[in-house]
Amino acid sequence: MQTLTNGDRSEPRQELVEYVKRRGWRLCKEYCDKGVSGTKEHRPALDALLDDCRRCKIDVVVVWKFDRFARSLKQLLHALELFRKLGIGFVSCTEAIDTSLPHGEMLFQIIGAIAQRERSLIVERVRAGLQHARSQGRRLGRPPLRVLKPKDVAALRKERARTKPRFGKLRLTQITPDLIEDFKDERLAQGAGPATINRDLAVLRRMLKLAERRRFIARSPFAEAELLEERSMRRKPHIVTYEEEERILQVADPHIHALVVTQLETGMRPNRETLMMKWEDVDLANDMIWVRESKTRAGIRNIPLSARCKAELLAWRNRLGPEFSPYVLPNMRNPKQPLKDIRRAWAKALKLAGIPYF
Repeated sequence: MQTLTNGDRSEPRQELVEYVKRRGWRLCKEYCDKGVSGTKEHRPALDALLDDCRRCKIDVVVVWKFDRFARSLKQLLHALELFRKLGIGFVSCTEAIDTSLPHGEMLFQIIGAIAQRERSLIVERVRAGLQHARSQGRRLGRPPLRVLKPKDVAALRKERARTKPRFGKLRLTQITPDLIEDFKDERLAQGAGPATINRDLAVLRRMLKLAERRRFIARSPFAEAELLEERSMRRKPHIVTYEEEERILQVADPHIHALVVTQLETGMRPNRETLMMKWEDVDLANDMIWVRESKTRAGIRNIPLSARCKAELLAWRNRLGPEFSPYVLPNMRNPKQPLKDIRRAWAKALKLAGIPYF
């Protein structure tokens, strides 16, 4: 026999003990949560009680009131359903509820029916949510593994070949920060950029981090040997002049033409905003563009359309409108996807315009 109380009130406890004696039960243990709010789903004494129930150490649970046991209906139903499955009785003294008696057994059946109905509702909601997600074109489940192209495999093997001669035959404990610094200096002397060197060291850095986590080594040497700064070596922004703009627009492909005008007139970011823009985000009637996805929260905004940008988008829509793809700049091979890479077309336009690549 088990007793659960909440708080330190002696009067309810004494009445519970007397009730147990009148029923001829043996009091084995008391569970009392002192100073813990009854609204919490997890409480030390309550969790201990449920654990003992699962270990079949309990025949009947006696409480003073329902609210001494659980303050929410969900928590109460969950516990009573557990008791029903395990064949454990439940008694609430003040509410005159005793599941060991016929009317109490009826309560268990009602609780079981309610719990079964709740599970059915959860299943229906989950299935409806999955069906809605499929109708929206969302892919469910884990993302697919990346299929490496032959050139990607060759690049990975090439990067591995750069670190293997220096670190391949060393034990983990023999790799020191000085060796990593020497490797970086050697690669810089060979003309490699900081980003390339950091990629060369990425696998080694990850391996040493796992070794530290599993305590194969006391500390990763990368704690003292930091990666190279890449921002200082990146290309600086290029301010397009009016002359360069005219030269680019004269030789650019149609999609690059539309992209350049949109970017110059709206100031949108190229990858996350312009290339991901859909026709439903373009309101030509009210001269407005809605940026729904951006790199930052502040980037989600409305942008007014200039007359030049509106004319460009109207011309582009007549050529490839929403009937062809939901995206303003679609992938020509797969119109359901946006255009993701314009580097080759951009380099071609700059070359034809006689402008250095930027």
